[in-house]
Parts: sequence; C-alpha cells; structure tokens
Amino acid sequence: MTNQNTKSHNLFKKVTLLHDGVENDFIKKNTIKCPHCDGIVEFDLYSSSNFNKFDKSTQQTIAKDIKGLKADSRGIDELTYKGEFVGFCTKVCSCGEHSLMIFFTFSEIQPARYISHLIGVFDADYISSI
Repeated sequence: MTNQNTKSHNLFKKVTLLHDGVENDFIKKNTIKCPHCDGIVEFDLYSSSNFNKFDKSTQQTIAKDIKGLKADSRGIDELTYKGEFVGFCTKVCSCGEHSLMIFFTFSEIQPARYISHLIGVFDADYISSI
C-alpha cells in the first residue's frame, strides 16, 4: 500500500513562461489545456487571489508540490516564486466537468515589462480538502 501523502498533486509539473512583455498583454485571458480532458481552461490576473491568503498550513502543503515556492527573501512573511507574486484562481474547464485551481506568478521585472509563469494546476477538490 502506497502513502498518498508522498504523491504530488500538482497536475502541471513543468514551470511554463506565460508572459514576458507589457502588462496589457498579460491581462488578457490565458489558456491551458485541461489535464483531465480535451477542454480548455481560461484564467486571468483580474480573477485571481493572493496565494498568501491561504492559512500557513495550506500554503505549506501546496508549496511541497510547487518546486521553487519559498519564503520571501526580503523578510516578508509570505511565500513567493523567485521573488514574484503568486496568485491563483479557480476555474472550470470548457467541458464543464473539472474544477481546477491554477497557480501563477506575476512580477514587474523592468519599468512596464512584466513576467508571469504557470507554476501549478491542482484539482480544486484536493485544495479544499487540505
């Protein structure tokens, strides 16, 4: 019998660059393929929440499945990805069958130049069960 607690729940293993450029281009909807079906999942910055709004225990559990998610190096009591803001949103795929939580970063790296990475996709039911 395997220990379920050691299994990664992140359905999107590879960190992916979503955006590198002006802010307006990122604010438009981003899309990914649903990891369970042929559906599409759309998400954007405006529909997201701050990852650090989760309680500390939930943050730590999620952080175990997102490589690079660490305590902020500036001494702020928050988790970041390489110093970048971490946001998340809950969306349902276009097939209407799978509710997912999408975790991504967003940061200004130069004046008027922004970068964003997709760092995790989880089943929403798993996150709510933590």
